[in-house]
Amino acid sequence: MGLLAERDSAAALVGDREASRNTEHETLSDYDGGGEAASCEDVSRRTPVSELAGVYASRARRWVTENPDLRLALFWWLASKVITLVLGWAASAILPANHIVNKSFAGIWRHWDTLLFIDLARHGYGGHKPYLAAFFPLYPMLASVVHTLTLGALSTYWSALVVSWVFQLGCYYLLLRLCRRERSEHVARMSLQNLVIWPTGFFLGVAYSEPVFIFFILLAFWAAREKRWLCVAGAYALASASGVEGVLLGLPILIEMLRSRVGMKTVLAALSSGPAALVAFMIYTFSQGLGFFAFLDAQQHWSRHTVGPWNGLAVGFGDLVHYARWGSNIFVYTAIDLGSALAVLGLVWVMLRGRYRASWIVWTLIVVLVPLSSTTRLSFAPTQLMSMSRLVLPAFPIFVAVADLRRRHPLVDNAVLWAAPALQAFFFVLWTLNYWIA
Repeated sequence: MGLLAERDSAAALVGDREASRNTEHETLSDYDGGGEAASCEDVSRRTPVSELAGVYASRARRWVTENPDLRLALFWWLASKVITLVLGWAASAILPANHIVNKSFAGIWRHWDTLLFIDLARHGYGGHKPYLAAFFPLYPMLASVVHTLTLGALSTYWSALVVSWVFQLGCYYLLLRLCRRERSEHVARMSLQNLVIWPTGFFLGVAYSEPVFIFFILLAFWAAREKRWLCVAGAYALASASGVEGVLLGLPILIEMLRSRVGMKTVLAALSSGPAALVAFMIYTFSQGLGFFAFLDAQQHWSRHTVGPWNGLAVGFGDLVHYARWGSNIFVYTAIDLGSALAVLGLVWVMLRGRYRASWIVWTLIVVLVPLSSTTRLSFAPTQLMSMSRLVLPAFPIFVAVADLRRRHPLVDNAVLWAAPALQAFFFVLWTLNYWIA
């Protein structure tokens, strides 16, 4: 009898629960004004915005706290932002600037190529300035999108800065992930530190295209190591839309795909994305009346001409000797740019000795040899190897090679930790004051 009573009580309890569920279902149906149950979308629509914001903020906090790489990248990103903002404002407020510079907090970095990217974000590649076709479209397009999405609340200049800052953080994070995958925890942390304190590393935090370009390069290499070929194809296309060397990224990608023994169809599909992006840009410039090869024709405005990389080195050494006699500032600028090229070539030797991945070595050579093969004779250019110290930044393996050297040689470690931040601070102050750096 006791068992029967317990069974009857359990059945009654189940019946009460079913009735409660039916009542709740009817209440939701009445609330919706129809006979169907409310969908998840309807419920989320009725959820207050503050509650949704709290949910997403909680998820973001959990993602950060559970991801040590992101925490470390965020730390260095915040440190770089605080230091550069304070140093830039102090320098512009205290030191004499070169010509007329907007010394407001919002305008201290609004010069050199920043002005050209802002012009592109506002007006595109119209026929008024055909020489702007030398700059690839993805970065100014992203700045224009941010400006539009904020309904003009952010100016084009600040929109460009926001894009750079977001992708700068992404570069730090991806470099950590990639180096941890390839080397060790210690080397990965030191590699990120090298990128942050590199003498021209501050260009990742100003309104230039470098952070976007480097981000998609790192994404392509990381995705290739993870064998995510669709991601590789997308990153390759976006890198090709960000910088002139982007289309050459196909060579190291091919090396990785052959090493992974990927099928021919996958190889062709992935490797076609970069040239397709470049052709799309060429078609666009043609539609704007600039010509199919506008990005090449625009190089004439910058007086760039193609030579062999050995000739680029010879030009650098020649300028170094010639202007040393006259004590010109060109000697200093040439020493910076030529020294950057020689340092990268020296680090390639370190990679060969350390048996780095062939794709890394090939990419580093591409990054340094392309600008060496394109010297300039602009009247205002301080050196024929103009911008070399900035153009080598996409060669991310150099930061890993320096990390290996620092790990093995304490003297190198101390020299890098003292000299690199000091040089970056000096270069950054000069650039903030509208002096040419790279």
